[in-house]
Amino acid sequence: MNGIRSLLCCVSLLPALAYAGNWRIDETQSRLGFQYRAMGAPVEGEFHRYLADIQWDAATPASTRIRLDVDTGSIDAG
Repeated sequence: MNGIRSLLCCVSLLPALAYAGNWRIDETQSRLGFQYRAMGAPVEGEFHRYLADIQWDAATPASTRIRLDVDTGSIDAG
């Protein structure tokens, strides 16, 4: 399930990444979440503070750089 969510997250970024440039995630409009199991039941959590920086050039996709800085102290594990 986590693999599917990661894939959907990446696919949702593709339209924005079609343009070259340096992209910053707007944390007020975004969510960095995860899912885990506790006693067999799925539980969702998230990090409230993080920064993501994406450098993309459609002409040279191999030069793409993604940096994600997560404040692990901002975790909300549900």
